[in-house]
Amino acid sequence: MLYLVFHVDGQRYAISACDVVEVLPILETKRVIGAPEYLNGIFCYRGVLVPVVDFCRMACGRDAIKVMSTRILVVNYMRDQQQGKWLGLIAEGVTETRKIEDGALRAVSVGEAAGFSHGNLFEDKYGTIHCLDSQRILPDEVHRYLFSVDSSLEVA
Repeated sequence: MLYLVFHVDGQRYAISACDVVEVLPILETKRVIGAPEYLNGIFCYRGVLVPVVDFCRMACGRDAIKVMSTRILVVNYMRDQQQGKWLGLIAEGVTETRKIEDGALRAVSVGEAAGFSHGNLFEDKYGTIHCLDSQRILPDEVHRYLFSVDSSLEVA
């Protein structure tokens, strides 16, 4: 399977290319009132409001550095069978793709305390790649806040 690889503080992360709808440059977002710090805001994508998570803020407590390789990954987010939902993920060092066979992945559950699931690990000669489960990036309470049917987000 093909993965899109990005970097955070010397760690490599990846997300399945099948889950990525589009890779965008950093865009202006509108802040959401009452949202966690790592929720950068929302923006309109193809006529739909899409929440944007700063993965650096979520993973290591700092904002993503805005450089040429920092991007917003728009991913299919179909948790709980919700079709047609998208989530934006701000990622640094989005510079490569990597083919990883399913048999080479090792399941882990570390990272849950940070609010996201790493999913699986892949080891190569350069170290570890944390392969994210795109459906488990958000903690349950944030998922419900952003995507529940009766949720109406207030923007600043």
